[in-house]
This record gives sequence, C-alpha cells and structure tokens, in this order.
Amino acid sequence: GTLNKCVYSLFVSMLGGRSWGELLESAKELDASGRIGFIVFIAFTYIALLNTVTAVFIKVAFNQLERDQEFVVQQELQDKHEYLSTAKKIFESLDQDGNGSLVVGELIERLQDPAVAAYFGKLGLEAHDVE
Repeated sequence: GTLNKCVYSLFVSMLGGRSWGELLESAKELDASGRIGFIVFIAFTYIALLNTVTAVFIKVAFNQLERDQEFVVQQELQDKHEYLSTAKKIFESLDQDGNGSLVVGELIERLQDPAVAAYFGKLGLEAHDVE
C-alpha cells in the first residue's frame, strides 16, 4: 500500500474503527520489521494513552487531597479557636474580684463548685487534673 493507506490504517486502528488484529492480519505481505513496527506503534500508543488517563486520575486525586488537607487544617484551627475562647470565658468567670488574674487559692476554692467542674469538663479536663 501507500503511505496514505498506512497512516489511515494506523489512525483507524487507534480510534477503534477496525481491530488492529485485523489490520495486522491484512499486512501479511509486509516483512517482519513492518509487522513488528505496527505492533510497537499500537503498544506505544496504548501505553501512552493509559499513562495519560492515569495521570489525569492521579492529578484529580491529589487536588481532592489538597482540598481535604486544607479543610482539615481550617477545621483544626477553628476547633482550637473555640477551645481557647471557652477557656478564656471560664477563667474570666473564675476571677471573682475582676482584676484579670487568678490566684491558685481562688482557683482551688472555685473548683469545689460543680458548675465550675462542669466548665472544665467541657474543656476535656477533670477538676482533679486542674488541681
């Protein structure tokens, strides 16, 4: 055949218009190097196509993972902010004289109150842990 027929055959075999096995059978008049060249072309093209598809899937997965990591970081920062805000409110309520400081004796005295113990429970601490 001609070069045009050869290129057309390769094109059709890659797009599924004809089975590449059929085209290889019809190329019996070619020498062994021509048939091997056709097989190498088909194998290379399929591998390149599979690598491209795989790369796209991997890129999508990594993009999703990055978004998930950003979400986890944002969630952790928000949780930490809420925890610190709650702790600040608890210690402000423990400061009975309103001077902005809390003495150990004042803290131990206030820890006897079940409501104060419940505050610390919200922070994940037991009253005996604070003492």
